[in-house]
Amino acid sequence: MIIDEKIKELEEKQAEILKEIEELKKGQETFKRYRAEKDKYYRSINFDGNIIYIKEINAASDNYRYITGNYFETTEEAEIHIQNLITYQQLKDIALRLNNGQDINQGDYYKDKYYIYYDKEKEEFLLDFDCTAQSLNVVYCLDENFLNVALSEIGEEKLKQLLKWGI
Repeated sequence: MIIDEKIKELEEKQAEILKEIEELKKGQETFKRYRAEKDKYYRSINFDGNIIYIKEINAASDNYRYITGNYFETTEEAEIHIQNLITYQQLKDIALRLNNGQDINQGDYYKDKYYIYYDKEKEEFLLDFDCTAQSLNVVYCLDENFLNVALSEIGEEKLKQLLKWGI
């Protein structure tokens, strides 16, 4: 009888310890981008700009779409990505035009270059300049009217969405 009680007590302790271990493991989970399980579907942007549904089979093409960021859980995410790609290219085209065809993103680190950013605290677009640093995916322009032209041609909402996206 005493042995049965001791076994029951230890089993209860074991259950508590296992539960605590599971809780600790949950706290250690690392957060990763969405990746569909094998034989489940994800969305991708096809070569013609259409969103396609693809079954994940762990093929080289699935891996390529994933590592290049062309891999989405929802259609809405893919649509936002398409719009941001278009807006980013529009911003680059505006800068190229205002720079009289000179692509300053690929060189001269010592010129004053303007770039647009969105200040979340002030909730406004700002134009700043830098002559030494150059960041990946930031569009630089020599013209101090860059922000005004971008807002006029692209629009506030699309530009805000792009900047929140991460350039």
